[in-house]
Amino acid sequence: MRQALGLFLGVIVGVSGCAAPLPVVRLQPHGPDVIWVSGRALASRARDGVRTAVAFDHQEGNAIVFRVEVQNDAEAQFDVDPKDMRFTACVAEKICGARTAVTDPEQALIALDQAHAQAEADRANNLVAGTALVLLSAAADTAAAVKGHRPRDLTTQAVVATEISDQQHAATVDSIISERDKWAVVALRRTTLFPGQSLAGFVYVPLVTDARYLWLDVAVGKRDFWFAFDQAVFRDHRVASSTR
Repeated sequence: MRQALGLFLGVIVGVSGCAAPLPVVRLQPHGPDVIWVSGRALASRARDGVRTAVAFDHQEGNAIVFRVEVQNDAEAQFDVDPKDMRFTACVAEKICGARTAVTDPEQALIALDQAHAQAEADRANNLVAGTALVLLSAAADTAAAVKGHRPRDLTTQAVVATEISDQQHAATVDSIISERDKWAVVALRRTTLFPGQSLAGFVYVPLVTDARYLWLDVAVGKRDFWFAFDQAVFRDHRVASSTR
């Protein structure tokens, strides 16, 4: 759930505020069996009638996104579930962190549904508060006019402020909806593969900027397919130089 919330907060920061640019990373499979397809380097594994392939697809804020494909050429069905998949980040060849679960899309969807409900409530409360402010401003303008004073046009100011605030809240809601659609449609989610069937989707891993290598375990049924990736990190030196 913390991973899911972290990925979601990265989206909200992009909508509602400023943040320092993250380093850009690129990953390439390590090993002799790498092939290239449309600019993507991919590695594949096969065992017991199960074929898997993995490629680094893109970086999405503070997440690394892999495209994972699984083909069932066996005689029995099995489940493919991201909850069973793990990754390990290594700062050196033999210095690695603990095996950590990849981001669970179901937990991400729960977090986004909760955030959507809160954002809709915040927007509704904002409109109620804005309406009250408009009424109070109108009363103040009317009282000023009765006393012969020049109204400060507080009503217009209140309306404009309410509209701007509502637009900001609407942008947050739209961002959450867009993020939820991503997790619901393109993320790899638990699926039962029957013989002859295949599956493809995105697997999300938290960004580890100091890692040089990353291992991804694509767990399929009771089988583990480990894939090694070299990670290259590109930092924005303009930001560092501007702060000196």
